[in-house]
Amino acid sequence: MRLYCLPFAGGTASSFVSWRNRVPHVDVRPLEYPGRGGRWNERSAASVRALAESLAADLRPTSAEPYALLGHSFGGLVAFEIARVMRRSGDSLPVRLCLSGARAPHLPLREEIHTLPDEEFLPRLMRYGGVLDEVLRNDDLLELLLPLVRDDFRLFEQHIHCAEEPLPVAISVYGGLRDDAVPMNDILAWREHTTKSFRCRFYPGGHFFLYDAELDVLGDIEDDIVASAPTPS
Repeated sequence: MRLYCLPFAGGTASSFVSWRNRVPHVDVRPLEYPGRGGRWNERSAASVRALAESLAADLRPTSAEPYALLGHSFGGLVAFEIARVMRRSGDSLPVRLCLSGARAPHLPLREEIHTLPDEEFLPRLMRYGGVLDEVLRNDDLLELLLPLVRDDFRLFEQHIHCAEEPLPVAISVYGGLRDDAVPMNDILAWREHTTKSFRCRFYPGGHFFLYDAELDVLGDIEDDIVASAPTPS
């Protein structure tokens, strides 16, 4: 079963590379957003919907084979919108959405930070965790990172959720018990967006719990995906 992984704000496909040999029954395939990693020279997307449509076009040639989508934080919203693009275009849907540290898309925005100057934006970003100390101490790395993160926050904060019928796709949600940025109720609210099975699991840790409790998270993701795999005829 292929698992396409969507990174958090400012993240790259490399965020999931270490997973490739740790989930025996899952073919982990990280996706790269335009404007970073191997797609550095491409223009970043104008909106979440445009980003989802672009990534869905990349998946479409192989979408007849069973696949699942996983997104962490901002990537959870992107994964959800990819599934809705696939439904509107009549393509094969993922067998499961795995949404990690992500607020349900219909919830109102709590604050807008992407327009703040760096001296105010960075402290708010640090509340999420995930920014390495060596990056914070290196002005050159920060100069590269902050525009990427800020642009993803722009996409997230300017996204307007359009109500549609719930997806006929099983959804699993995962959260951190000490994640102040995305509390438990914000994650459980994803239940409204599926007509299929809904599973939820919570782990010790903050917003980036999936790396702190990586083995437990990966084991549960694998269990959920394998449970959704089509039965061979």
